[in-house]
Parts: sequence; C-alpha cells; structure tokens
Amino acid sequence: MDEKVRFIAARQEGTTGMAEVCRQFGISRKTGDKWLARYRAGSVDGLKDQSRARHTQARQTAAATEELLVTLNGRHPTWGPKKLVARLRQQQAAGEVGSEGTVPAPSTVGVLLQRQGWVRTRRTAPRSAGRTQPAAPAAGANARWCADCKGQFLTGEGRCC
Repeated sequence: MDEKVRFIAARQEGTTGMAEVCRQFGISRKTGDKWLARYRAGSVDGLKDQSRARHTQARQTAAATEELLVTLNGRHPTWGPKKLVARLRQQQAAGEVGSEGTVPAPSTVGVLLQRQGWVRTRRTAPRSAGRTQPAAPAAGANARWCADCKGQFLTGEGRCC
C-alpha cells in the first residue's frame, strides 16, 4: 500500500512521464494506469486490494424455486434432494406450480437444504491411528533398521520374494 501511495505522489509531481515513473517502481504501464484510475475514483481507499470474487452468479437458482423446495421439504422433512427434485418436476408438469426457471440438480438442492439448516451431517470423526510406542533413540548411523512388509513382489532378478 505504501508503494502505491509513493507511486501516486511521484506521478502527481509531474516532473517525469508515466512510463518513467512505472519503470522506477518496477511495474507495468498497465498497472500504473490502473492504480492512478483507482486513486482518482476513490482517493487512497481506492488503492486497497479489492476482492476478486464474482459479483453475480450466472446460473443461480431462482428465489421462487428455492422457496418451493423449502416449502416442499417442510411438508416432507424425511425426503432427500432426489425425491424433492422429482416431486417438483411432477408439480411443474401438472401445472400445480409455476415453471419459473429450471429445476436444479439434486446436488444443488442438497446444498440449499444444508444452507437452510434442514440437513444433519452424518460424518463421524476420523479414527485415530492408535497408540504406538516411541522409537528408541539410535546410537549412530544405521543403528536402527525397519522393514515394511508389502506382500509378495518380484526382485530385480525376477524371483518372487
């Protein structure tokens, strides 16, 4: 951030051109133009790092469809995403509900139900590897050896070991 502020100060002095100032700070002309435009738009706050996350989601599930799925799940709390999707398709085909947007995939419905707090996760904690005794300290190089038994395998000579 300090480097950006120094760049802006050097550029606004006006004694040297944009390309020269960019060379002094070791940045490309494109980056220099971007920093200058951000400074003009939002002062020093405009120079802060900005989020690179998307602002919109192109194929987001329609709010009306999400509401229908949550309502349907409220009536049938034991149904999973596959059955909810199948039921929603039946209702749309029968004209019981409007056809705003497409029916989402079962995986999307599962994420929606998790977000709404309707799903309990079944995952258990990973099992521990068990206790082993610590290795005795080695007196020197090659003082302690071990073997890893992997079953039968062929040696370099083609014999079965």
